[in-house]
Amino acid sequence: MMRLLIKTGERKGESYPVMDRAVFIGRDSSCTIRLPDKKVSRKHASITRHGNEYVIEDLGSVNGTFVNDQTVRWRALKPGDQIKVGSTVLEFAPVLDTEEVGEGVEDVAALGQPALDFNTIEGSTVQIIIPPQGLDSVVALPDEAELSSLKKAYLRLAVMYQLINDLVTVTDIRELMDRTTEKVLEIIKADRALIMLVDDQSGELLPQATRQRKGLKHGHEISFSKTITRRVFETGESVLTSDAMSDRRFRNADSITLNRIRSTLCVPIKTKDRILGSIHVDTLGKVTGFAQEDLELLAAMGHQIGIAVENARLVTDLRKRNLELAEQKAQLIEAEKLALLGKIAAGVAHEINNPIMSVQGFTGMAARKMKEGIHGPEDNEECLHYLNVVHEEAQRCIQIVESISQFYRRKQSVMAPRDLNAIVEAALNIASFSMNKGHINIVRDLKPGLPQILASRGLIQQVVMNLIMNAKDAMGNQGTLTVSTDHEKGTWVTFRISDTGCGIKPEDIQKIFTPLFTTKAEEKGTGLGLSISQDIIKSHKGTIEVDSVLGKGTTFTIRLPVASESSSPSTK
Repeated sequence: MMRLLIKTGERKGESYPVMDRAVFIGRDSSCTIRLPDKKVSRKHASITRHGNEYVIEDLGSVNGTFVNDQTVRWRALKPGDQIKVGSTVLEFAPVLDTEEVGEGVEDVAALGQPALDFNTIEGSTVQIIIPPQGLDSVVALPDEAELSSLKKAYLRLAVMYQLINDLVTVTDIRELMDRTTEKVLEIIKADRALIMLVDDQSGELLPQATRQRKGLKHGHEISFSKTITRRVFETGESVLTSDAMSDRRFRNADSITLNRIRSTLCVPIKTKDRILGSIHVDTLGKVTGFAQEDLELLAAMGHQIGIAVENARLVTDLRKRNLELAEQKAQLIEAEKLALLGKIAAGVAHEINNPIMSVQGFTGMAARKMKEGIHGPEDNEECLHYLNVVHEEAQRCIQIVESISQFYRRKQSVMAPRDLNAIVEAALNIASFSMNKGHINIVRDLKPGLPQILASRGLIQQVVMNLIMNAKDAMGNQGTLTVSTDHEKGTWVTFRISDTGCGIKPEDIQKIFTPLFTTKAEEKGTGLGLSISQDIIKSHKGTIEVDSVLGKGTTFTIRLPVASESSSPSTK
């Protein structure tokens, strides 16, 4: 019996018997001798027996078939002939004696799989095929072979697509690893599958998930070859070994011998920039021939898994960062609450300070008048006027507290038809005590006969007082304050207040109604007056506008709707 011994290429050292049945050489998976050589055609050549001779025939290959460096179409072979197909050289020689074949061949032959000779040639495992018995042919017809190859490729592609589709939806690393090992054993017929990822801090490869085929005895989930996985991780190169126990590359690896690891596939899990770990599949005890296409498929899976692992880690990091940001936000909110509480307290004090000063002033004048003595009805009427103002300002203090509470927590207020001129006059009379301390000229232009507005007297007076006192602060101790009212467009009553103060910067115009925003010194303002005023005017279905020229002055215009004839006191 003759044999073909591969002398060069990836399958160097492998040996195939040549007997009565035809032997096909090529890249197609249906060929007897499948060569992973790009220069070899899918069906390159065949060797058949004719009587006592073996004849080689070129099957229309692209690069031709050579025997002893001569191109042939058909030629009888002799022992020692050198056959060249593509870049691969094979020798036609007598078969090895059966005693040279190692143990385990009998088991593999029963499965119709390549068996292994444990004698190695230059580091590669020698592989011998024992042909199956009782079969009509070991080679499918060309059309059937093509169909089988396409079907196999389609099935693997479908499984690969399903794996990628599954990986896209998984963001948990542990679940990702479990699903992947399950799919690996579904695609690659092995005993065990193991996925390892590198620990970024220690640099060690750590097991993430293991699976073993059904029926395998337990106890192999953790034991594996660190030599192979470390080699793959460090080099980034995939490993396929027919018999790890006889492979010279791993002769010093005790774990291979102890765990009786035979056929092994190991590929890196990697992204474009770095290697994240490895996928390791193997068989225990029995030799099973993994094919080149198994290695290529597993390597492709390693790349897709690397992308999925990277994405899962990014999602995990993002969730962690979001939790940290949420905690920081909660801390900032608590800090803001404390700061806001302090500013609100200061704002209440600031708003109440104006009526308190009026109370102090008018009670002082009433006390002085009473001390000097009441000599007639006029003196008595003057004291009563002072006391009435004090009473109104005390009421306004209560109203200010309620309005500030209303600003942060809406409360109802009494609405009734009101005379805007009367509200403005009352505010000016109160403010005049403070104005008289400086050189501020007050110009009144109140249009008589204004229609009434539906309003809360205390709230509208608070707005007028806020604007008057802001104008005073803008002018300092001298200037002109112009206050006017008007009836425009039939449905609106207008209140306008202008000052000759410092004006407002253009970039601050849009901010002045923002709560807590102020351009005043800390002891003079808290930024609540205008925001409260705007809220009050909006609750009255009115508008408040501002026009300012830096260095010349500011004008505030308030428009309030006219009360209908059927308006009556109500709550709102």
